[in-house]
Amino acid sequence: MCGPSAVPLAPSASGEPGGMGRLPVDVEITQAGSEVDRDTLADVPVDRDTLVDALARVLSHLCLAGVGRPRANVGFEAKRAPSITIWAYLQRLSDHFCCSNACLIASLVYMDRAAKLHSSHLVSPRSVHRMMLASMVLAAKFCDDSHYKNEHYATIGGIELQELNALEGRFLRLINWRLHIMEEEYDLYKNHVLIAARGTS
Repeated sequence: MCGPSAVPLAPSASGEPGGMGRLPVDVEITQAGSEVDRDTLADVPVDRDTLVDALARVLSHLCLAGVGRPRANVGFEAKRAPSITIWAYLQRLSDHFCCSNACLIASLVYMDRAAKLHSSHLVSPRSVHRMMLASMVLAAKFCDDSHYKNEHYATIGGIELQELNALEGRFLRLINWRLHIMEEEYDLYKNHVLIAARGTS
């Protein structure tokens, strides 16, 4: 399961507009209205496939929310949208990273954290794959006791090692190097993923 083969992404668009955006209203993660969800869902185990499906759903919403909005150059956009779907790419990362469920949820925390710090930047069909990859690499290193080297992650992600190293650094700067996640914050995002999973059933 953990032996990857290269599946290249579309080439990056050096110097072209790129970036991220805030979560749309219907999927934005806030404290408001979350008390019941926290009480009822915090201890619910998350099935891996359900988690991947729900995260892909949230990321697809992020892309749709950015359509038609101005983008700033933060170095994550490809020249064209990769042919691999968000779900298939996330499934590939999930399979071959061999990381914990906490890593997947943490990657969503990081992407939302970056979006809230940089409201003019957007997650788009051309940037979401690289942002997903960078956030998962950071989450695997921060959340899990053991993880692979970047050579492995670059092969899985379909990009060159040098590019992955650069993306990792850019993402760290986007979130101001804030990798720590409080337990309450983690539970909030886990609950959000479970709510999104209900929408796929």
